[in-house]
Amino acid sequence: MRSQASPFPTSGRLARVSIPAFVAAIGLSTGPAAAGPTAPDYCDELDEFGHPRYCEPTAPGRGPWWGEELCCDQGRCAEVPVGGCGALSLVYCELAELASDGNVTCVYEAPSYCEVFGCAGDYDEGSELGEEYAMCCHGMDQCYMLAGPCGGSVVWCHDGVSNEDGTYSCLEGNVL
Repeated sequence: MRSQASPFPTSGRLARVSIPAFVAAIGLSTGPAAAGPTAPDYCDELDEFGHPRYCEPTAPGRGPWWGEELCCDQGRCAEVPVGGCGALSLVYCELAELASDGNVTCVYEAPSYCEVFGCAGDYDEGSELGEEYAMCCHGMDQCYMLAGPCGGSVVWCHDGVSNEDGTYSCLEGNVL
């Protein structure tokens, strides 16, 4: 009988092996997270304009990590109870915000105004003069506070002001 090489050290010293590496080496699953979400991503369902139907925009790089499944109905979501979702839809949200009343809002990171339209010079996000909000823009000069479906570009404005004509201006990269 021919001897096979052992995967274990033979020098008499113990090898250091991390627990995840050991679990992977012996072919065990580390649980549901190892396989990824099984429910559809709630933000993948788009409206007629190509924007997430049930997810709210948030600032680039500031979406709070959620990474779990939720029970939802037309944009109203809650954590999955022990008994499951019942008549509600089981969905996955990578980013979400938990309100004090237990409702969960799935969010997506909207591109910044400067990313979509370009801005003059470098913009320092810490030098904000106006307010932060999501806008619906039909070109650089036709922006409105986002309120419902947007037939233009959804952008995040870090430094915005309202104008007398009802439009909003994003001051990023602009000198007053």
